[in-house]
Amino acid sequence: MKRIYEKNLTGGDGIYPGLHALRVGSMFGILAMHVFINGQYSVGAGFWSKQFIPSLTDLVYVFFAISAFGISCGYYDKLKSGQIRIEEFYKKRWIKIWPFFALLCVLDFVLSPSKEALYEMFADLTLSFGYLSHKHIQVMGVGWTLGVIFLFYIAFPYFVFLCANRRRAIFSFGVATLLNFVCVQHFEVGRNNFAYSAVYFLLGELFFLYKVEIERILQRHRSLVWLLTAVALVMYYAWKVNLLTRLLVVSSMLCWGISAKRCPHLVQFLSGVSFEVYLCHMVMYRGIEKLQLLYLFGNNATSYITVVVMVSALAVVFSTVWNRTLALLRKQLERNKTI
Repeated sequence: MKRIYEKNLTGGDGIYPGLHALRVGSMFGILAMHVFINGQYSVGAGFWSKQFIPSLTDLVYVFFAISAFGISCGYYDKLKSGQIRIEEFYKKRWIKIWPFFALLCVLDFVLSPSKEALYEMFADLTLSFGYLSHKHIQVMGVGWTLGVIFLFYIAFPYFVFLCANRRRAIFSFGVATLLNFVCVQHFEVGRNNFAYSAVYFLLGELFFLYKVEIERILQRHRSLVWLLTAVALVMYYAWKVNLLTRLLVVSSMLCWGISAKRCPHLVQFLSGVSFEVYLCHMVMYRGIEKLQLLYLFGNNATSYITVVVMVSALAVVFSTVWNRTLALLRKQLERNKTI
């Protein structure tokens, strides 16, 4: 069972239990932020409500970096050496993503049907809606993240070329950093644009290429992780939120993920459904909203925490049932083929 969760994280190669916790923490952090923003809960005017909870939206960059690191662990060497065909690589990505995402798109459309929603659902189902980054799609609004990540999957063979060696990877990361700056200063596009977000994927690629050295250093000097994390968080919250501070925070989190050697089984389990939970949690939220359960105790912190727990529980159960049902169907299909 443990090996299954490891494959979900890295694609088959490389065992980094700490990254499971990183994925789960990022997933629940984004979930809590979405509930807070959409519910417009009144939980005070301090640091937690004005700065901390809204900042959890930046955890999406952690997902980008982990996606690059994990997919590289599984496929970088295979693609580089020709051990796997491009068709097989794309087929595995499509099978993993499309069925569940398609189900959620249909459910979201049923909850809020309209002509515009029908158009947007069709765009979502192509998995190519990431090319429409200038247009915010309301159907499966959180799916913009998947749109960017799927563009990365489409471009991954090219990223293998860009990171064929460390020198070229560092140069590519530098170019992507400048491209992010240009996207902000001139083109006025944000994180739902792949050119803007490419730097975070390349950061994950760099961590993959230097993972042995990073792991060795962190094993000898554990205090470096604490120091990097402290500096990154102070700069992020006390100084300024920009590309530099975001990269520092994401880097410190990746260091934690690579250096940790143990992970509870519950966290491993949640990591195995984190992708599905991330995609479906807003559908669960809309269902709770339709049932008028958002403010059971008034517009306050108690209602907010209650809804976060309800959304989390529903999303985990829904995702688990889906994964197990899909696994049973695949087994049945395999049996039918052997008969």
